[in-house]
Amino acid sequence: MFFDLLRIRMVEHAIVNEYHKQEMRCPTHFSIGQEATAVGVCANLSRHDYVMSTHRPHAHYLAKGGSLKKFIAELYGKKTGSAGGRGGSMHLIDLNCGFLGCVPIVGSTIPIAVGTSFSIKQLKEDRISVVFLGDAATEEGVFYESLNFAKLHNLPVLFVCENNSYSVNTPYELRRPRGQKISDIVASFGLAVIETDGQDCDVVYGKTEELVKDVRSGKGPAFIELHTFLSIEHCGPHWDEKSRPSDFVNHWLQRDPVDLHEKKLLGEKVINEQEVSAMKLKIQAEIQEAFVFAQTSEFPPATHLTKHIFKEEYHG
Repeated sequence: MFFDLLRIRMVEHAIVNEYHKQEMRCPTHFSIGQEATAVGVCANLSRHDYVMSTHRPHAHYLAKGGSLKKFIAELYGKKTGSAGGRGGSMHLIDLNCGFLGCVPIVGSTIPIAVGTSFSIKQLKEDRISVVFLGDAATEEGVFYESLNFAKLHNLPVLFVCENNSYSVNTPYELRRPRGQKISDIVASFGLAVIETDGQDCDVVYGKTEELVKDVRSGKGPAFIELHTFLSIEHCGPHWDEKSRPSDFVNHWLQRDPVDLHEKKLLGEKVINEQEVSAMKLKIQAEIQEAFVFAQTSEFPPATHLTKHIFKEEYHG
């Protein structure tokens, strides 16, 4: 899992470094600091399990096995991109690995994921559906409708809440009645619920493993709330702009998921410094290749503007 954590971090740093050149013309919402939630959860999934994401999808896409080349090409708006250059950062998709997509409208993928789990159950397929959501998405009405429907029909869906304490610049405590916890609300619907640390990838993996086994075995929907931290600003390649209290930021920076995992593995002598350096070189070469692929790919022709919009006339 450390390789995946490091890879996601390095990919996003590379995007940050290139974004100012104004060649990537889509808004970007980075996952820097939240990598452990994506890696720990997706490490428990098979390639054919479904995953849906949010407006902040980079880590989820890569952790699920999405193509790096297609990802970077999509940011550049090229026809070789994962969505043919139509969507950019917030519309990544890779059906080859079960990544069904993401939408920037907060909470909008939740009912879609529940719908896919309903399909899985109806078709008796051997897979589950997983949907990532932020803490702010739990304030949308469709979240509660989806919980109710999933529980009512005992659907194979796992809800993964990445609680980073903020909705843009508004802290959690200003958006909820005092003392109200997301996990407690979800538990009232009868779902299996776990609330835990989202910065330690081993913890995320272990806790998610329990729920994935239950969901896969037919015990119904489950919910995991992972407390995490976004090291970068809400939108764009901007580091902390003092929108959050400095003591809050400093506390969480001490628990960076990539650093935590590296220190743990080095301390346990599972890996050494030379192996870490080799990983970085391998990842850097892959990133460079992906950027060259994206930058040299062609833009989609104007004729593609109307593709995948209208259903072809059916002649039955």
